[in-house]
Amino acid sequence: MTDSQWLIVLLTASTALVSSLLTAWLSSHFSTRSEREKRAHDGRAAREARVRQQIGEVAQQISAMMLEIAPQFEKYEQGANVEAIQAMEAAEHIAKKHGFESLGKVQVLDDSVLRTRASAVFSEYELVTRKMTTSLSDQTPAPDVHRLPRARDAFFERAREVIAVL
Repeated sequence: MTDSQWLIVLLTASTALVSSLLTAWLSSHFSTRSEREKRAHDGRAAREARVRQQIGEVAQQISAMMLEIAPQFEKYEQGANVEAIQAMEAAEHIAKKHGFESLGKVQVLDDSVLRTRASAVFSEYELVTRKMTTSLSDQTPAPDVHRLPRARDAFFERAREVIAVL
């Protein structure tokens, strides 16, 4: 072989080597990039599912509390003073129980405003029922029960906002 033939072989081999290295690098780069994008997408989807589940669990706890308290409010409306006091004491106990049971669910919520509003729902029910009990025994005006739906609505409004931006 002559020098020019060796040069041609060397150039051809070098070109093939560079071409294969470039092909390997490009495929690695794009596969890594697509894997990264897939992981990011899966992470966002998992976070979205987790947040929806957490909000759902808190909403179920609020609903369970309201269903359990509703008969006590009916007894309060229909009962005599002693029966109404007992009904509100029972309602306060129910609100405390559900508030305590919801602590773990509320504290894991990512959104601090949502956590505050969820806690406020349970606190408001507990506070209003306690004030209703004392107002009956002290013969003072009953507290504003319109605070209860406002607290609950504020939680659900914020929950919708959080879910909307997921």
